[in-house]
Amino acid sequence: MKHLTQRKNFVKREYTISDSKLYFNMVNYFDSNEVVVSFENIDGIKVQSSSSNQTMLLLAGLGLFGVVTFLGFGFYYSINELIILGYASAVITLALFVIYWLSRESFWKIKLTNGNYLYFLKNVPNTNTTDAFIAELMKSRDDYLRESYFFIDENLGYEDQLQTFRWLKNVNAITKKEFDAMYTDLKKIVKPEKKEIGY
Repeated sequence: MKHLTQRKNFVKREYTISDSKLYFNMVNYFDSNEVVVSFENIDGIKVQSSSSNQTMLLLAGLGLFGVVTFLGFGFYYSINELIILGYASAVITLALFVIYWLSRESFWKIKLTNGNYLYFLKNVPNTNTTDAFIAELMKSRDDYLRESYFFIDENLGYEDQLQTFRWLKNVNAITKKEFDAMYTDLKKIVKPEKKEIGY
C-alpha cells in the first residue's frame, strides 16, 4: 500500500510513498501544508503518543461546577434566573466535553533526523491499515537505502564508507550481522588510511 488518507476533526492527512521520498499533505478548512521527506531523513524509531485538549477538559470541569451551583441554589431558593443559568451551563459543559472527546488522538510517531516527527493516527481509518502503511514505508525506505548506499566503492575512502555503513545500521536499514560482513569486506577491498605520526 503506497497511499494512506486519514480524516478526523475536519482535517485530512494524505501520505504517499514514492521510490525515494514520502509526500505528506495536511488539509483543513483554513490551510493546506505539503511536506516532502526524503528516505535519508527518516530515522525510523516508532513510538506511541497521544494528545488531547486539556484546556477544554478544565473548562468542562469548571462548567460542571457551575451547573451544580446554579441549579442547586436555583431550585433551593426558587430563583428562575439561576435555574436558567444552570441549564445553559449544562449545555455549554456538554459541548466542552464533546470537544475534548473529539480532540483526543492516539498517534504513531516516527522520528526524523532533524528531531521532528511524522505523525500517523493509529486508528484512522483503522489500526491494520495504518500499521500496514507504516510497514510499507519502512520497507520502501530500507530498500532504497540499501540499494543507494549498501555497497563498497573502491574509489571512495575507507572512513567515509565505514561511516555510511554505521549510519545504515543505526537507522536499522541493515542488521548488525550484515554490517559486520560488509565491514570485513571493506577492510579487504579498501585499505584503511594509515594515520601519520609526527610532523
